[in-house]
Formats: sequence, C-alpha cells, structure tokens
Amino acid sequence: DTLATASRADDIPPFSEIDCEAKRFVLHDLFTPELARLVARHPELENAIVDLTVALPVYRTYIDRRGAHDHDTAVLRDAAISAAEAGGETDALVDLLVSCRDLDFTMRWQQLTGPVMAKGHEDTALYRDAVLVSRNDVGGDPGRRPDDALERFHAKNVERARDWPHTMVATSTHDTKRSEDVRARIAVLSELAADFETGLARLRREVDMRSLTPVEQRLVGQTLLGVYPADPAGPDDELRGRLHAYFEKALREAKQTTSWIEPDPQHEAAVRDVVDACLAGNGAPLRRAFGDLIERVAFHGAQNSILFTALRVAGPGVADTYQGTELLDLSLVDPDNRRPVDYGRRRTALASLRDASVADLAEHWADGRLKLLVLTRALHARRAHPDLFVGGEYIPLPASDDRVVAFARRHDHDWALAIAARFSTRGVPNGTLTLPGGAPDHWRDALTGADVDAQHEKLRVSDALGEQLRVALLLPRP
Repeated sequence: DTLATASRADDIPPFSEIDCEAKRFVLHDLFTPELARLVARHPELENAIVDLTVALPVYRTYIDRRGAHDHDTAVLRDAAISAAEAGGETDALVDLLVSCRDLDFTMRWQQLTGPVMAKGHEDTALYRDAVLVSRNDVGGDPGRRPDDALERFHAKNVERARDWPHTMVATSTHDTKRSEDVRARIAVLSELAADFETGLARLRREVDMRSLTPVEQRLVGQTLLGVYPADPAGPDDELRGRLHAYFEKALREAKQTTSWIEPDPQHEAAVRDVVDACLAGNGAPLRRAFGDLIERVAFHGAQNSILFTALRVAGPGVADTYQGTELLDLSLVDPDNRRPVDYGRRRTALASLRDASVADLAEHWADGRLKLLVLTRALHARRAHPDLFVGGEYIPLPASDDRVVAFARRHDHDWALAIAARFSTRGVPNGTLTLPGGAPDHWRDALTGADVDAQHEKLRVSDALGEQLRVALLLPRP
C-alpha cells in the first residue's frame, strides 16, 4: 500500500488502466490490418471487437468447429463484464463467438488476441508500471492485491499436483524480464516500502533526475537495488554497460518517451547519464541515498531466492533451473540473461560444498553457494523419492504464524514436509504447524541433516528453521 500510494503521488495509474491502454494502443498501432479485416466482416461490432480484445485476461480462447468449451465461454463472459465496467458493450460479440455462427471470424479473432496480449501486456504495459517491478513478469498480475497470495499459491499447487504433475515449474527463463534473484531482491521492497520511498526521495536530491518521468525514476531506483553487487568492489564498467542496454530496451518497450519505431536519442542519453551519476564514485550517490537498505535488500533477497528454490523443487511439477541461476544471478531482460555462463565457477562451487558447513555458507551468503547447496540437496531428495515428488499428493499445512509457508507431499506411506519463512525482514517465524493425520513424528532435514520431532501432530517451526537457513525439507527419519 505504501508503494502504491507513493506511485499515485507520481501520477502512476492503477495497473488495470495501464494494461488496457497499452493493449488498445498496440491493437490500433501494430495490428491495423488484422483489426480492419475483422471489422469489415462485422462493421456493427467495431467497438465491441476492440473492447473485448482489450478486456480479455488471457492470450486466447480455443473455440473451434466442435464449439465453445465451458471454460472459454466463462472467460469471454468475464471479459464482457470487465469491458462493460469500462463503458463497452460486447455481449453481442460474445454471443457470436460462442455460437460459432461465423467460425472463420471467430478463428481470426482468436489469432489476433494472442499477439495483442504479447505486445500490449508483456512488451508494453509491464514496462509502463513501476509500483513494484518484481511483479511485472510473464504470468504475473501486477494489479492484483497480495492479500490472498498464500491461498492462491496453495490452490495452484493442488491443481498442478492433480492435473499437471509433469509440467515445468520455472522462476527464471530466457524470456523473463528479470532473473529470479533480481525479482527476489526487489520483492523485499514490499516489506521495506517506507525506507525505499525515503531513499528514492534522497536519490532525487543526490542526482538530477528531472529529465526522467516519475515512472522512469522509480524504475531506475528499483533496478539499481535489484542488481547492485554485494561485492565491496561495487559497480564496474560492465555493469554500467548492461544497465545502459537494459534501460534503452525497457523505455523503448514502454513506448512513451522513446520507442523502437521512433527512438529519442536525447532522452535515452539522459537516462544513461542518470544511471552513471547514481553509480559514480563507486556508487557513492546511490549509497548515500539508500544507505544500508542496499545491503538489507541484497541479504533478504538472497533469503527469498533460497526459499523459492526449495519450494520449486519440493512442489509438484518438474523444477527447471535456468542456466546460471544455480548461484545468485543478477541478470535483467534479454539479451542480458543470455550471456555466457561461467560453468567453471559453478563446478568449483559445487565441489566446495563437500567440505562446507551451512554456518560457513550462511556467513558468505553473497557468493551464492548456500543457494546451490539447497538446490543440490533438494534435488538429491527428489531423486531418492521420485514417486513422492512427481506423483505425490500436495497438502497445504496450516501454521499459527503468518510468516510461514508449508506443505506436505504424500505418496502411499512416504512423506515430505517443506517449510519456509515468508517476510524475511520480520525474522525467523515461531508458532506451530499442524500435520495431517498419519504423518510421522520423527524427521530429518534433507538440507542440513538436523533431526526434527513432532508431537501429537504438531511441529514447532523454530525446531525446523533457523537464522542460518530459513527453509527446511523434512523427510521421515529412518
């Protein structure tokens, strides 16, 4: 709420408005012939075609000669309601689509909505919003409040375990706007919003940012916190070059102050100057503005990333690890996330885990080996229990502390518990977990080797999690 309120003060509208405006823009600007072909077929529905295309919350429906599935019909009806709330009238168009009276028209419309979503939502709207940019990625909904995030997380995993147990689960890909580790860092700002707003105000005094729009200023601040090196050496010329390329692409995709079709070299140079000014003198202006927030974001972001790693491997689906993210990877959008990976460094880091303690890795968290340890040991557990993790039931576990996310996996008589700390800045959670009936009492953490015991189907969270590692993957003790 703090970030959203401050963004409103910067005249940043709600994301739903940004999204609709962006999709409407690309529909008229990039897809004029396709739109004209549809309108020529049903000129009386011209406004409805635009309004329903803009309001559609998915890439496309799948109506064919067999008719409309109930799911597609429901999606279209919901889109019609959204369009009506914005003043549009699309019921007649929805009736035409679901009735298949003009199947050729329906097929052509469905072929159009996917590109409009890709170019309007993915490649425009997600670059125009800067409330909390860690949310701005493919598959996300920056306009949705996070109040029910835990419930939605569990519901999605229950569905995946039931219907799609072999689907890929990825947190970084070749196409993400930011790597999982950059998103994990920036997400911390949702817990430290007041500190970020104070730091951004100081940065605006430290560096002359008046040539940038408020959205661009917020994007610069959040991006620099997302990629600023934990290494005391600070930013180098390579990072500056990567940031120059990133902001050029981000602003051109937003299509507001510059674009691919009509680039504004003067404005793009002004943005580069602001970035360079923030990082001048080994990042002194940025460090004066944000102070220890830089270190806190980096530390708690790493904690978040480790949590994501363990839950991804322990949950239903096939856990995918994108190249380079075995360690902490502070990459931005392509081509930045397609740079050559230093596999020699990763082989060395992996070999070093044999003699490393969790305490030592936690002390040196910035080198990423703690993340690698969690990934490696979680994958070993998964390999040792394939039926459990691939086809096992997913059971959300209620906790008495809202800082906990936990679930059980069960297959026949085999079990696993995944427990992790949410809201890293609020410390290690307490409270208890309620285990399902029939669950074992005696467990061993696959990540640390520590023994954990439950009593009467209750497990104390503090017995499983600690300051050094705030995630656990428990398997029944032999």
